[in-house]
Amino acid sequence: MIKDRFTGVPTWPALILVPILICVVLGFQYFDSYKTCTGKAEFRNRFITLAQQASEQGGAVFDVTTSTDFSWDTLKVINAFKTDSDNTPDCPFDWDWSKSQREQLSAQGQLTMLVFVNAGKMADYLELDKNILDLGQLNESYNASEARFKISKDTVTSRLLMSEDNQ
Repeated sequence: MIKDRFTGVPTWPALILVPILICVVLGFQYFDSYKTCTGKAEFRNRFITLAQQASEQGGAVFDVTTSTDFSWDTLKVINAFKTDSDNTPDCPFDWDWSKSQREQLSAQGQLTMLVFVNAGKMADYLELDKNILDLGQLNESYNASEARFKISKDTVTSRLLMSEDNQ
């Protein structure tokens, strides 16, 4: 029998190699997800922090180009963005929003999408919770030089309000 042929083989290599192999496979599985999810969370945090700093300067204007580290020429603002549940990223381990968080914000009309376009192609995107940063009536495209907005703070809800800078 096969069992009899392996009776003399030591089991300790398998006890070491199997956990290492599992770690390597899971590392490959989650590496791209980790990079994407943490990158989006860092981008969102940087964007909100810079907007918060502008609001604290009393009527200061927030230049969106200061929050990005990539090239873009057009900003598209999509309020009440509806997610496609088949293509919604799911970030495990609180690296960023989970799929259910995105779908809940979308269903409540609280998800805002900023799409950064460079030469007609999407360079990056940013999802925002309207309960934290409300882009109000902004719902169009802005070129990079026009992407300057007034930031104020709603005293009742403590959320940041973004509006066009009409100067």
